Parts: sequence; structure tokens; C-alpha cells
Amino acid sequence: MKDDDTKKKLLELIEQGAPIAKACKKVGIHRDTFYEWKKDDGFGIAVAHARLYCLAETNDAAEYWMHAWVRQGDKKSVYKWLDSQNPMFMRDAVKITFRDDGPTLDEDAVPSGFTKEDFFMVLGAHELSGMNSFNIEGLSKNLKREYSAWKEANRNRVPNGWPEDSR
Repeated sequence: MKDDDTKKKLLELIEQGAPIAKACKKVGIHRDTFYEWKKDDGFGIAVAHARLYCLAETNDAAEYWMHAWVRQGDKKSVYKWLDSQNPMFMRDAVKITFRDDGPTLDEDAVPSGFTKEDFFMVLGAHELSGMNSFNIEGLSKNLKREYSAWKEANRNRVPNGWPEDSR
């Protein structure tokens, strides 16, 4: 009977958005116990329903506030709404093509609102990842020059230096 009450409290906390570890701590059980209980089809399904309920409630609340902010004229909210809801304003995703000589980012595929700084950070992050070097050969000479200057200006932000520094 105690387990049933504990499970009920857990489900209520999950419906309210509590992370599993926090919910378990609050009802006084170990997380391993929760995951053992979850193997039971009935409780596992109840947990899935609780999470879906929480997600639906959260989405409803977020949508309510987004509508309110758009009606108030908050520019960021207006842009976000149009970007996610109106095909005329949706931005293309950044397109990265993987080829034998490494990934290439098409300059023309960079979405509006994606600054050069953002673009250079993507290039730099890829370089630092240790994967094949980013193929920048398709970029304009001017953009290559700007990227090199950006790397030089941001050298102090990279603890171990850029990959070519360590060669």
C-alpha cells in the first residue's frame, strides 16, 4: 500500500515537471527503485502519460505567453513566431554537406539572422573538434580572409590553440 501511495506522489511530481532524481528524493526512494517500478507495464505507461501531460501543459503555457508577447509587440517574440509558424519567414537550416575531403558549409545556405560571427564560430568549433578540417575552399577569398582574421583575433579564447598551431 505504501508503494502505491509513493508511486502516486511520484506521478504527480512528474506531471508537475520534476526531474526523476528530484521526484525520487522528494518521496524518499532511490532512483533505482523508480526504474525497477517502471519496468512494470502499468507504472511505465503511467509515467509516460505523466510526462506527456507535463509536456502538453508546458507547451500550452509557452504558447499562451508567446501569443501574449506577440500581441504586446515584443520584437523577438514576433520574429520567433514568424520564424516557426509562417513559411514566408522561416529560415533555412544551416546546410553542411559531408564529402570525402570534409564537410562544406554553403555560404548561400546560411540563414538570415546568422551573423558572420556565428558562421565563424561554426567553422572554428568544427576545426577544434578534431574531425576532418572544414572545407572552406568553396568560400569567397574575402570570407576566407575574414575567417583567418577572426581566428587570429580569437586565438586567446582557444586554450590549446587552433589545430594548425599544434602541428
